[in-house]
Amino acid sequence: MRNTQFTWLLFIVMLFSTSILLAQPPRQSLRISEVIDNGRYIMLNDNSLWEVQKEDQAVSGGWITPAIVKLGPSDSTEYPFKITNMLTQDSVLARKTTVQSEHSGAQSNTTH
Repeated sequence: MRNTQFTWLLFIVMLFSTSILLAQPPRQSLRISEVIDNGRYIMLNDNSLWEVQKEDQAVSGGWITPAIVKLGPSDSTEYPFKITNMLTQDSVLARKTTVQSEHSGAQSNTTH
């Protein structure tokens, strides 16, 4: 009898846990929404703006939308993030910025 109660309790806990996990919204992939000023800036679909280190701008300048990217830490203190283009597997070092006036009117590589 005790074994049966334990089994039912375990079943209910697992069922409840599974329903909670399934109710979670899927995590949205980060995608490139715009490449600005020949790769100097990358705008992502979450509206975050990233300044790419000068040495990597030739790489990011060739990226196209809407490629999926992955953000991770870098070893640089000046550019503390690494943005990896999951299509090309190329990575660039970048830092988050909110300065948009520097690139207003700049050339954009966005494709539709």
